[in-house]
Amino acid sequence: MEGDGITGKGQKHEWATVKDGELYMGSVGKEFTDNSGNVISDGNLWVAIMNRVGDVRHEDWTANFASVRTALGCNWPGYVVHEAIEWSPIRRQWFILPRRVSMDPYNDMEDETRGSNKVVIASEDFSSIHVREVGKVTPLRGFSSFKFVPRTGDTVIVAIKSVEVEDKKRQTSFITVFDLDGNVLMNEAEIPGAKKYEGVAFVHDWSSKMLVPHL
Repeated sequence: MEGDGITGKGQKHEWATVKDGELYMGSVGKEFTDNSGNVISDGNLWVAIMNRVGDVRHEDWTANFASVRTALGCNWPGYVVHEAIEWSPIRRQWFILPRRVSMDPYNDMEDETRGSNKVVIASEDFSSIHVREVGKVTPLRGFSSFKFVPRTGDTVIVAIKSVEVEDKKRQTSFITVFDLDGNVLMNEAEIPGAKKYEGVAFVHDWSSKMLVPHL
């Protein structure tokens, strides 16, 4: 459920990651507002955490998301939209690749052109945050998913960037690879099929000993 878990509204989770044996699931990490900037709900600032036996608790991440906004220079009424957050057990850090980054108030149509090239690296308690840039900003493209490439010590990322243009009914996705220093190892390449992909994962092929990414 949305917010603290005792509301009557379900939450649409946009990202999920495993930390210390528990599954963290979160939504877009911004307040739900109207086009005038009025806050209708802040339930999307909470995350749900499921343990190994399926018990779920809810944690208020308002301060964490606010710290990320501050690091990106877009405090209220600016905003950040999240669809790609991962915990690195190797580095003991949070990695956040925003879908949208804006210093301006939310607007339905303009939101489509507020894509991001930012990589946010946060300490476990979000007390220390660093921001890096990867490539150039393409306004229509924002991160929708990513994974660390296995056997790289969580230093190389394969990421999906998505495009949605509502009035043209257009969707497409791009795939890219880069390291934590911001070096682009594979430029953004459009994935055939004109679809919005919202997940990427690695599956081990035991017969060939190769690691194959799956969308």
